[in-house]
Amino acid sequence: MLADFDLVQRLQLPSILLVMLSIATNTLIYATVVQIIFSMRLRAPLIWAAGIVATVAVVPPTILAILTNGADSRGSSMIAAWTFLGLPFWESSDVGVSAGIFVGWLMQTVVLLLLLTRLARNLKRLSVKAMAASQ
Repeated sequence: MLADFDLVQRLQLPSILLVMLSIATNTLIYATVVQIIFSMRLRAPLIWAAGIVATVAVVPPTILAILTNGADSRGSSMIAAWTFLGLPFWESSDVGVSAGIFVGWLMQTVVLLLLLTRLARNLKRLSVKAMAASQ
């Protein structure tokens, strides 16, 4: 009995690590969105940042929950979609679950890289303007 429990724990470890990695990546995505908003010339950027992050965190999962109501929520594509939205909580040692979480994390990584590219462009633009203003 104890050997079976140990096997289940070892099979779930990759999924648990992917879940933690996905949550960290999602946090970085939100932080990058906030930094992009602060690097733009907006009035009340804190209000904009809070509103956009709250909207991105609440609306897509709500829509996905409505659309998948009654559907098979254990498919790899469904797990990938939920993971991409920052909700990678699945209890299973199934390989499909780990694959779905991994695909969702890869999608998050692509979005994070695109956002970081945008942030770098904004910061370069701001540094050029600051340099021109100082001369």
